[in-house]
Amino acid sequence: MKNQRWLAIFTAIVGVLLLGEGWFSVEGIRGLRELEVTPGTPFATAEDVAWAKSYLPAMYVVASEGLMLGVVAAIGAAGLFAGRRWARKLVLLASVVLVLLAVVAVVLAPRQWDTQAVFVGLCAILWWEARKWRKE
Repeated sequence: MKNQRWLAIFTAIVGVLLLGEGWFSVEGIRGLRELEVTPGTPFATAEDVAWAKSYLPAMYVVASEGLMLGVVAAIGAAGLFAGRRWARKLVLLASVVLVLLAVVAVVLAPRQWDTQAVFVGLCAILWWEARKWRKE
């Protein structure tokens, strides 16, 4: 299979990025849960704290996206390196789920568009390559 190694490396890199995003989001969730009103900080009023905590649903989506799909990407990369037939299908299906979760995260928290756009772009690259492979 052409470019199998390239796809495996690409998938592994995306998996590392997703795991990093998931871990960072979990830490953010932990910090937001403990957030309290503190004078002299950006969270000096109860409204500021409530505004920050309103991002928790989006952070849960991003954390689950990163951790779950990061693990799936690692499994897919290992399968691609081993030459398994199911690995390409797994990676393509996971990329569709990733884009759907990215859209949900942006709808819940529009300021997430920049990090989520990176993952949508990476999925678009994967889909472009998959389209080329189909024609070969």
